Amino acid sequence: MDAIVNAANAELRSGGGVAGAIHRAAGPGLEKEGRALAPIRPGQAVLTGAHHLPNRYVIHCLGPVYGRDEPAEALLANCYANALRLAEQWGIQSMAFPAISTGIFGYPIREAARVALKTVLEEVPRLSSVTHIRFVLFDEESQQRFERILGELSSSSAGKSSGTMGTPRDSLAGRGKHLEHFTFPTLPGLSTTPSMQDERGNGLALFTDLYELTMLHAYYEEGMMADAVFTLFVRRLPVRRNFLLACGVDTVLDYLETIRFSEEDLAYLDSLRQFSGSFLNWLRDFRFTGEVFAVPEGTPVFANEPILEIVAPLPQAQIVETFIMNQIHVQTVLASKAQRVVAAAEGRPVIDFGPRRMHGIDAALKAARAFWIGGVAATSNVLAGKLYGVPVAGTMAHSYVQSHENEATAFRVFTQLYPETVLLVDTYDTLAGVRKVIDLARALGPDFKVKAVRLDSGDLLNLSRKARRLLDDAGLRNVEIFASGGLDEDAIAALVSTRAPINGFGVGTSMGVSSDAPDLDIAYKLSEYAGKGRLKLSIGKPILPGRKQVFRIVEEGQDVRDVIACADEVTVGRPLLVPMMRNGKRLPERRVDLTTARQYAQEQISRLPERVRAITPADSPYPVEVSRKLAHLQQQIIKDLTNNRKGSI
Repeated sequence: MDAIVNAANAELRSGGGVAGAIHRAAGPGLEKEGRALAPIRPGQAVLTGAHHLPNRYVIHCLGPVYGRDEPAEALLANCYANALRLAEQWGIQSMAFPAISTGIFGYPIREAARVALKTVLEEVPRLSSVTHIRFVLFDEESQQRFERILGELSSSSAGKSSGTMGTPRDSLAGRGKHLEHFTFPTLPGLSTTPSMQDERGNGLALFTDLYELTMLHAYYEEGMMADAVFTLFVRRLPVRRNFLLACGVDTVLDYLETIRFSEEDLAYLDSLRQFSGSFLNWLRDFRFTGEVFAVPEGTPVFANEPILEIVAPLPQAQIVETFIMNQIHVQTVLASKAQRVVAAAEGRPVIDFGPRRMHGIDAALKAARAFWIGGVAATSNVLAGKLYGVPVAGTMAHSYVQSHENEATAFRVFTQLYPETVLLVDTYDTLAGVRKVIDLARALGPDFKVKAVRLDSGDLLNLSRKARRLLDDAGLRNVEIFASGGLDEDAIAALVSTRAPINGFGVGTSMGVSSDAPDLDIAYKLSEYAGKGRLKLSIGKPILPGRKQVFRIVEEGQDVRDVIACADEVTVGRPLLVPMMRNGKRLPERRVDLTTARQYAQEQISRLPERVRAITPADSPYPVEVSRKLAHLQQQIIKDLTNNRKGSI
């Protein structure tokens, strides 16, 4: 295809679904080029290069949000017409469309298909350059819908009395060079992560604890379908954390949009012999239709503050507990650790070297995402780079040096292939390795472009000083020193405080598993059901009832304290929880790219008091208060529960 059409957002940024997949495959250059063209309006089409895609161009169209952008049909038709006209202007011969607006924008597939096909067929007589148009659809059901509607439109335009037809390609024979054929392949290539799946679901419905399903069954049998509020929060901060950096919300939103029970899932549940047939039939049509309120990713949070609240029918809010806790937990743990490491480095770049020792593939991928939000400069994890657009970086391993006859040969050969590389110098003797780099520089003269040497073992302070002296004496002041090997924030802070001449750090296991604080006391608790606040009276496990809001109070430009309040309270300070999802669909304005989340995190952290930003425990914790109204509600519910217990004996 000369061009592919992107179902874009207004800012032409990466996102979910088609847009996210296209941006990941094209690379960061696509978004950079799009900045000059953004924002675009519903129905508008603009063109950019395809960058790393195997196409010449990408045409970006912003479809209407169903039920909001009106007139929806005209705006959707404009997408297809304007894209085709733009293709004509650029001499494009072949192009591929998705089913625009049928994802998170909510346009019903049948109505969208009719608008798309009718518009394209009307434009065909005016085309001279475009000869091949393809629709790329999510699944066979969508394909069949398009085929039926195409047959109806083609038969009608040909004056046929019967609606029968052959293949779509046959139905368009005779329309000349303007439209060679329609094809309808599925698009598995766009589903590069479980969160970017179509109506068949994300394959994660059974990633849940068994008791979630047995409770769901009980709710179903009892008819308990009223709305519930569940709150996700951390009860207490780890000993060495002054705050946590919230992360993982975007992953949760993707999951909620696409959770489905497949026939294979239902067959397995049936084999457990714990669920009725009517309940399994109910699960077949399960969709999340609720609301989500959450702090944006990169927000500093403190003990007992809601990170996320789900408002949905009780069974829907219950079944998602395991996944939500899992993803917010791992990403918040790792973003918080990364932020500490980055803070210790005081502006020197930190690179993630940890995938090989992290706890599984998913953790390593989500870690790279969380690390980027936390301020890490790059990751060695190539798949994470592809999926999330995080910069990738790396040097060489000792095995490369070992595999050659000597260190000098290894350096020479590698720099021929990668002139601006970082050379690992401690395979045999660190300072001897540095001297071999100096010898290589003398041999290559102006062709020597090595950026840095890497120290991976030994007394890094002493070795970095001696290596710096050797390099400077040889006139290689531009060659930097990069350090790795068992580093954490404390080791890095010690090196920085003693003015070690180190320009950057590679951090692996300690950051990858957050070795000093690998887990959080995280909870996902029912706080309201059927309009009534809910609590539990377990010792040491308090719950704040109802829907809530966190207000962050500012004094003289600095955040000084938080107040946890009822959601309907109006008080001073900026509210942290924002609506993220409504009716089971993510709000378009809440789809934020990782770089924006990273910048937001840096800005929010900078507003905290210096003692709270420090990697050492704060002498006085950041104050978090509960509003008078919320505290009164909590006490009233406790009183009611206590009286009910007495009355039931």
